Amino acid sequence: MLSGSYCLHLSTLVTSCTPGSSWNSTGITIAGVTGVLGTNSTLLSYVNDVGIDIFSNIYVADANNQRIQRFALNATVGQTVAGVVSTIGPTATLFNFPRAIFVLASTLFVSDFYNYRIQKFTYNTSTGVTFAGGNMKISIKINSRLLFTEPLILSWFALLIFSEQTSLIVLQIYVLLKIILLFELAV
Repeated sequence: MLSGSYCLHLSTLVTSCTPGSSWNSTGITIAGVTGVLGTNSTLLSYVNDVGIDIFSNIYVADANNQRIQRFALNATVGQTVAGVVSTIGPTATLFNFPRAIFVLASTLFVSDFYNYRIQKFTYNTSTGVTFAGGNMKISIKINSRLLFTEPLILSWFALLIFSEQTSLIVLQIYVLLKIILLFELAV
């Protein structure tokens, strides 16, 4: 059931929904090929999360392929916008199991699960900046790195919320244009 007064549709802007509306029970494949795993630009392997930007591009966390794919509206061929297909690593251009994503305007946030970090990518750049975890430490002195970061949530007032699985905590960061308020570089 849909609730509230707003709906999201991928090709047109809808400003209101009828209360009591329900989802169409028949899904439509918009990225990948049903039942087929692969590494080329039309195939995916272990989709973990999706996000949509203001241009209706769909971003897919293609976890087993270690990449983020962007599909333009109505496109069947994706473009790798972050990560290198089937290449695991800790550098600014690589992932180790991209678990969750969130798109905010022209910025892509990726939870890089086994590198214990959240990476930030600006539009049309394939090199990420560690936003949280990794070689940074949280100023509230919880850990020197994040362990098993879980899916990202970004509220309308730009508050980044994520969980750190092994410490059983939820962290929040106020996000401004220059970002990073609660983190300091490790010495």
